[in-house]
Amino acid sequence: MTDLLAARPGSGPRDASVRPDDSTSLVLVAHRGPVRFSKSKDDGRWISHRNAGGLVTALEGIVQEVEQSVRWICAPASDEDRVVARAQPWTRFSLDATGSGTTGSSTSASCRVRMLDIERAAHDDFYNVIANPLLWFVQHELYEQAPPQIGERERRAWHDGYVEVNHCFAAALRDPATVPVGSTVMVHDYHFYLVPGMLRPTRPDLFIQHFTHIPWPRPEAWRVLPAPMRNAIFRGLLGSDIVGFHTAGHVDNFLHGCEDLLGLPVDYDEGAIEFDGRRVVARHYPISINTDALENFAAAPEVAERARELQANRSQRIVLRVDRADPSKNIVRGFEAFAHMLRRHPELRGSVTFLALLQSTRRDVPEYVDYMRAIHDIVDAVNAEFSTAAWRPIDLRLVDDLALAVAAYKTFDVLLVNSVADGMNLVVKEALVVNETGGAVVLSKRAGASDELGSVVVTVDPYDVPEQAEAMYEALSMPEATRRDRLAIAADIVRSNNMQKWLRHQLSDIGIAREPLAT
Repeated sequence: MTDLLAARPGSGPRDASVRPDDSTSLVLVAHRGPVRFSKSKDDGRWISHRNAGGLVTALEGIVQEVEQSVRWICAPASDEDRVVARAQPWTRFSLDATGSGTTGSSTSASCRVRMLDIERAAHDDFYNVIANPLLWFVQHELYEQAPPQIGERERRAWHDGYVEVNHCFAAALRDPATVPVGSTVMVHDYHFYLVPGMLRPTRPDLFIQHFTHIPWPRPEAWRVLPAPMRNAIFRGLLGSDIVGFHTAGHVDNFLHGCEDLLGLPVDYDEGAIEFDGRRVVARHYPISINTDALENFAAAPEVAERARELQANRSQRIVLRVDRADPSKNIVRGFEAFAHMLRRHPELRGSVTFLALLQSTRRDVPEYVDYMRAIHDIVDAVNAEFSTAAWRPIDLRLVDDLALAVAAYKTFDVLLVNSVADGMNLVVKEALVVNETGGAVVLSKRAGASDELGSVVVTVDPYDVPEQAEAMYEALSMPEATRRDRLAIAADIVRSNNMQKWLRHQLSDIGIAREPLAT
């Protein structure tokens, strides 16, 4: 293990002696950490890489925002990460002014990262059987794509995977060497619904917040799960002091679930639940983006180069979507709606192209493999029906290219975001901030972003294909002055409700709620 622990710039864990001090800390708990590791083919040393993803970016914002010590507890994402986790408990991770990360560098925004050595089989059950797809599909109400099948396999995966991994995290958090007395613990997302309830009995000194980044559905949606499973989820969350969601509607659904499914006393005016002799509050904090960082990146040479490439091949207007290939994103219906529009408005044929930039995701989950196949099938069918020698209606690209996505954001005519359900959806916020062509947006009413932006975009029912077709036509036909006015208003909304506001609202509520603990 001498190579693993060797200190050098750009390497992985470089200081085996790094240990938490005894001061009160802010502790972040998330499935994904800010860093991952690989081994150099040249010299066998370990190299760190900054992780991508919206949740990682959001939590990095917390690291930059607070002045106190921050620790980040996460799961290993690979066998290489597991080796690192076994070799030493803590790695220092720092962020420079641009938000890029390094291990071991000396900057003001830094945290200590601990990857827990989760057994691979337990993690597979936890992630690939329960968290994805079961909880994800339940919470996005994707019953058409994946009717819940709760058999012996799922019951075993619940106990041996989801419960076990949550227990491993709770056990690590109980240790005062990991979480000093009086710390604030911020637990994130659907992977860790049980952690607050497991942690609360042995660490009453902690202030616990849980934030769910995906939709929280009505009580009826949860009834597809066995009662012991859904009750454990609700009771686990109620180990928190604050339970956070993106929208007021998700808070309301949670409160109704506590009342309808558990029979608990609920104060809807105060957003509070009486549970186990404690008062738990539910709050909504609409997540957003770092607008300054995005606009700086949009001005980068690599984005300009991608924009030139797009413009060089552009002879018509562009309908754009940028998404993961996830059933919740409603990609197949979006293509069906585009075909419906071309049938009803044949004058558009040859003059509008649907550019779809999709990332393949969760390829170990059968439902996602099936959905990717369905995407290819509908694209082939639409292109076969409408293509000419000079024009192909759908330009599907399976890429993971941020510069290309931002270049497309800058130049679209219509952006389609028709998700079946979304906790928020940050694609629409990113696109509105950087678009330079007076682009119009078609947005699902069931995306959390519609709460903020619904008055200045064209909203649609995600299940209504003809309505989506007409919404795209309306957006394409909108007078340029109207489009630019709406775009300016929407971009101002996003800039005023930015990532910093999301963070500060939560930290303010935590500070106020913690005051009685300090007296």
